[in-house]
Amino acid sequence: MKTEQNLVYGWFQKSGEHPPCLWMQAGVVPHKFCRNDFQCAVCPYDRALRRTAEENRLHSKEQGTRLKGGKAAIEHWQDRLRRLPYLKRPCIHHMKGEIEFRPCTLDYKCPECDFHQYFQDVFSVYAAVKPVDLLQVNSFSIPQGYYLHFGHAWMKTEDSGFVRIGLDDFAHRIFGPLDRIEAPLLGKKVRQGDSCLRLERAGKEAFVLAPVSGVVSEVNPEIQKDASTGRCEPYSKGWIMRMHVSNLRQEVRQLILGGEAYDFLHNEVQNLYSLLEELQGPLAADGGQLVDDLYGSLPEIGWDRLSRVVLRNQ
Repeated sequence: MKTEQNLVYGWFQKSGEHPPCLWMQAGVVPHKFCRNDFQCAVCPYDRALRRTAEENRLHSKEQGTRLKGGKAAIEHWQDRLRRLPYLKRPCIHHMKGEIEFRPCTLDYKCPECDFHQYFQDVFSVYAAVKPVDLLQVNSFSIPQGYYLHFGHAWMKTEDSGFVRIGLDDFAHRIFGPLDRIEAPLLGKKVRQGDSCLRLERAGKEAFVLAPVSGVVSEVNPEIQKDASTGRCEPYSKGWIMRMHVSNLRQEVRQLILGGEAYDFLHNEVQNLYSLLEELQGPLAADGGQLVDDLYGSLPEIGWDRLSRVVLRNQ
C-alpha cells in the first residue's frame, strides 16, 4: 500500500489536463486519469475495479486469502482511504477538485452527509451552467461527456444518481423559438422512451422522449419563465429538469456518447437534407447549412412532420 505522502488527492484542474481517477488518488492503482468528468456511475473502469474489489472481499471472507497476482491489491478506494487518520481522509468533493481540502466526517457515506447535500443543492446549479466543450457537426453542436437520446434530449450525470436533462442544439434550431416548455411535476415518475417534455409554439405542440427513467426532482425556473432561454446555451443554462435515476448503468446502454453521438447527429442532418429535397428539389452538392429556426423559415415542411422525424413523435 502507498503511504499517505504518496497519495495524489487534491488535484485542481489545469487547462488541457485530465485529473487523476479516484482509484489513483486513493493509491489503489498507480496510473489512471479520469476522462469522464468523474461520472463514476457510468464508467466501465470503475465498474471493473469495484467488481474485483468485491471478489477480493468475498474471497478473503470465505477463504482467508486474497486473489492472486495484481488483483490482490485491489480494494474499494473508500476502504483504502479509511486507513488514513480520521482528519486526513479527503472529502470526495476535494478529490474532484471542487473545494479546498476538507476531511470526510462520515466514513464516505455521502447520502447521509449534510455537507454533501448542501453542496449538491447550492453548487449543482453552478455545475450545470458552466461552459462545456462542444464538437461541431454541420454547424450543430454536441457536448463532450453528455449522453444523447435518439429523440434529441441530452443527459448529464451528476452525483448520487441524479441527472440533468435538456433539449439538444439540433432540436432547438430546427423548431426555433418556443413559446413554452412544459416539464413533469416534481415527484413525477418518468419512464425511458415515454413523452416527458411538452414543446409549444404558436398553438402547435410536440413531445420530447425521456432519455432515462426516474423521478423528477427539480425544474429549471428560468426555462419556465422564458422557454427561449435554452436556445443560446442549450447544454448549460438551458437545462430543463433534474431527475433521480435508480438504475443509471442499465439505462445509459440505450443512449449515445462520444463518437457515436457525432455519427448520430451527422446522420440526422443527412436525413433532414433528404426531407428538404422532397419539398424543394435537389440541394447544392455540399448540402449547404441548415438555417436557424428551420420551421419558421420553411413552415411548409410541417410541424407534425418535423416532430415525427426529429423527436420521434408517433
